[in-house]
Amino acid sequence: MQGVVHHVAKDSLPIINFNEKLVTLERASFDVFDLKQQKNLASRKQFPVILAFALTVHRAQGQTLQNVEVDSFSFFAPGQMRDTFVMPSVECSPPDDPTDQDPDDTYICMDMDELPVLASPWDIFEFQTENKSAPFMSDISPDFFVSLPLEDHVNYLYYNVDAIVSAKLDNSDNWINAYTKLNEFVLSDKHILSIQKLFKVNNINKYQNKLSTKIVFWLMNKEIEKKAKAVTAKQITDIEAETSIEEELSSAGKSKIRYLTGACVQKITKRLKESVLRKMGQSTKKSKLAMRMDYKKQCLLKQFRISELDVADNDESMVEIDFKQGPSRGLTIPNDSVFNFFLSLHSVLQHKLSLKQMHLYLEDLHNHCRNAVDNDDVLIGKWISLFDIQDDGKIEDELFLTLIMELYRDVTEHFIRISFVDSLKYFKRTIPRKRIF
Repeated sequence: MQGVVHHVAKDSLPIINFNEKLVTLERASFDVFDLKQQKNLASRKQFPVILAFALTVHRAQGQTLQNVEVDSFSFFAPGQMRDTFVMPSVECSPPDDPTDQDPDDTYICMDMDELPVLASPWDIFEFQTENKSAPFMSDISPDFFVSLPLEDHVNYLYYNVDAIVSAKLDNSDNWINAYTKLNEFVLSDKHILSIQKLFKVNNINKYQNKLSTKIVFWLMNKEIEKKAKAVTAKQITDIEAETSIEEELSSAGKSKIRYLTGACVQKITKRLKESVLRKMGQSTKKSKLAMRMDYKKQCLLKQFRISELDVADNDESMVEIDFKQGPSRGLTIPNDSVFNFFLSLHSVLQHKLSLKQMHLYLEDLHNHCRNAVDNDDVLIGKWISLFDIQDDGKIEDELFLTLIMELYRDVTEHFIRISFVDSLKYFKRTIPRKRIF
C-alpha cells in the first residue's frame, strides 16, 4: 500500500494519507529470527513503513526487481504495460485486464520463477500424521495438505533431496557431505523463496520455516530408509544364494557338541522335574494334566541318556572330554542318535550365525535362528525319528506328537541360546577396536 506522510511531530504519532484516508500509525514489534539457531536474536518496535523510490517504466526496464508497485495511471500509449512485465520471471495480480484497472489502484509484482520439481513418491499425509501435535502445525488447516501449492512445494523439495541422495554415498565422508548440502539448501535463499511462494508472503515466520524444513528432513529420512531396504534386500538375496559348505568338525568340536548335548538334556530334565514337583500339590484338573505331560516329557528325555561305559572306547568326542576333565562325575552322556541330531542342529545354527548373517540380522538374531530351526523339515524329521511313534492317525499318537514337538522346542531353545552366546563372543572379537595410545 502506498501513502503520503500527512503529519509528523516529535511527541505524536505520524499520520499517513492512504488514498485520501488518514491513518494514524502505531508502533509494531519486529523480530530478528536466526534460521540456524531457530530463535529470535533481537526484537524492536518501530513504525511499519519503508521509504519508497519512484522509477519510470523505461528506467526500470531490464532490471530484476523482486517487489514492485506499478501505478498505471500515467500510461499514455499502448505497449507501456508490456515493457513493465517483459521479464518471464514476473507474475502479476491483479488485474486480469489492465484496461479495467482503476487509475488510483496499485498492485504488486513478485518474482515467481518456475522452480524445478520432481514428483515425490511419499504421501504427505504420513508427515501430517507424524507431526500433528507439533507447535508448527497449530496454525495449519487440514485443507492446506491437499492444496496444489503444497504439492508443488513438496515436489520442489523432493527434487533437491533426490539430487543429494542420488550421489554415490558409500562411506561416512560422503554421507557427511550429503547432510552438509542438505543443511545448505535449507538455509539457502532458494528455499526461503519457495516458502514465500507457498504462503504468498514476503516475510516468513519461524513456524512456516519450521514446517518446510521438517518436510525436507522427512523426505531425506524416507529416501535413506528406501536405500537401506534396497541394500538389505540385496544382502539377503546374496546370502541366500550362497551354498553352505559343511565343515568337518574336529575332535574338540565334536567333544563340545556332545558335552552341550548332555547339558541341554540335563537342563530340560531338571526343569521338567521341578515343574512336576511344583504341581504335585495342586488339585485343579488343568494342573494335574500339565503335571502328567511334564512327567511324560521327563521320561522321554531319560531314554536319551546312556552310561559312560556304553560309549565306544575310540569315540573321539569322549576321548577329548576325558583328556580335558577326567571322569565326568555325573555328566549326562547322550546316545549316538541324539548326538547326531545335535550335530545337525549345530550345522543349521552355524549357517545362520555366520558373520554376514549376524551383521544383517543382529537386532533380531534370536528369532532368525528360532525360525530356521522350527522350519527345517529335515531336522524335525530326525527329532521325531528318535521316538517310537506310529503314523496311524490315533488320537494318542497325535497327543504324543504334540508332546515331543513341545520337547523339541524346549531342547533346541536351550541349545540356540548357548550357540548364540558363543557366536556373539566370536563376532565381538572380529569388530575393530579403537586403538589407545
